[in-house]
Amino acid sequence: MEKAINSLCAGLKQECAKSGIPVVFSKEEKAVYSTEEKIVKFKKTFQEVRDFIILNILTNNTDDCYLILGKLHSLYKPVPKKFKDFIALPEYNLYKALHTTVIGPKGVPIKCYISTFEMHEIAEYGVIYFFRNKSAKSMSVLREKTKWVQNLLRPRSAKGHKEFIKSLSSKLEQ
Repeated sequence: MEKAINSLCAGLKQECAKSGIPVVFSKEEKAVYSTEEKIVKFKKTFQEVRDFIILNILTNNTDDCYLILGKLHSLYKPVPKKFKDFIALPEYNLYKALHTTVIGPKGVPIKCYISTFEMHEIAEYGVIYFFRNKSAKSMSVLREKTKWVQNLLRPRSAKGHKEFIKSLSSKLEQ
């Protein structure tokens, strides 16, 4: 698996360099909990679970994330139904990235997360990121998200807990 990932990285780096897209790779082991959950949920054996390593592909800006995704999918066949766009539709905890799984060299499926350096930092450190990096942009985002949470938790003239849950659900879907 390690050789397949290294080969994918080399090929993608070469393609990105042709277009002047900066790219950095890092590998991380998938959490034991995630592997166990997959075994239980999908009734797989340990030997059938093949995505123990996640390849993080990092770049400078959002546009480059999508360009890298296009290059990755042109080099390696994407696995159907294994793509999620958390940049266009971020998670509520501010998580953003493009998730895809491709059939890499020698037929090895490789799970890839594509994000900017900033998105990766937010994923790693959560809200603490905004205190570590006190740029005007990050503090502005922190204020915006804090107002969103405060508004979400502000008491409403809800008629009981069912009305509150309904109101909360509609806000979370926005």
